[in-house]
Amino acid sequence: MIQQKPLAADPKRLQAMLLRLQRYDVTVKYKQGKDEISQAPGGSLAVSEERRKQIKKATARDETSTELTVILEGWPETKRKISSLIKPSYGARDELAVQNGLIFRGERLVVSQSMRALMLQRIHSSHMKINSCIRRAKDNLYWPGMSSQVKDRVERCETCRKFETTQQKESLKPHFIPERPWVKLGADLCSFADHEYLVIADYLSNFIDVESLEKTTSGAVIRALKKQFSRHGIPNELITDYGPQFVSKAFEKFAQNWEFTHTTSSPEYPKSNGKAESAVKVVVR
Repeated sequence: MIQQKPLAADPKRLQAMLLRLQRYDVTVKYKQGKDEISQAPGGSLAVSEERRKQIKKATARDETSTELTVILEGWPETKRKISSLIKPSYGARDELAVQNGLIFRGERLVVSQSMRALMLQRIHSSHMKINSCIRRAKDNLYWPGMSSQVKDRVERCETCRKFETTQQKESLKPHFIPERPWVKLGADLCSFADHEYLVIADYLSNFIDVESLEKTTSGAVIRALKKQFSRHGIPNELITDYGPQFVSKAFEKFAQNWEFTHTTSSPEYPKSNGKAESAVKVVVR
């Protein structure tokens, strides 16, 4: 019953009347459509006369729309007594009306099956996004499952996919290549066969060296690096990821005492330590 619904859900053409009736204690009785002298007016359709005739002709030919003559004859008390074609419209039966051969749900036109593809095309003709298209459709049109069909139409639109806005990637900033070996190094941890290793790669020669680690603490990593630096020399720069072993106070003090620059990759972008990561893959293989 129309009075049992929230006011905002009622057709716009009835909202003003229902507001005026709120001051009265009204008893509403149901009367079948066939016993009514006239039907309540439907919505207005802002289209050309040619399009109106096309919609009206399609409505007259449509099997589902033909079954909706129950609007004029009166809806049965239970859903079981109506055709399966119009069962999806049963919940909106209080809002449906017929005017000049067209069916309206409140102010919205009920679109026949044969016209839905054309309406979907018109709804998305300006290639707006999903929510905008659904809002546009709901302002004027109705058929069961309309929102999901509009969404599917927009998602499959090749033009929208081609020109959709994507997050712009930062331009690549390559590392400079040193003039001498062992001036710039990359380091990373590696696990293999239940054991931990420190992998070091030289940016100029691609030379790789590996140190076994008893633990993965900062102290163990620092001891392994001291062995390498004692063997090959202290680099000007060491690049690592943002692991806890490399950002500790102990490691910061180690870099200061041994006088090399320690550079870390971004916490969310380990690819900037790609030299060491590539070396780890080689070592694991």
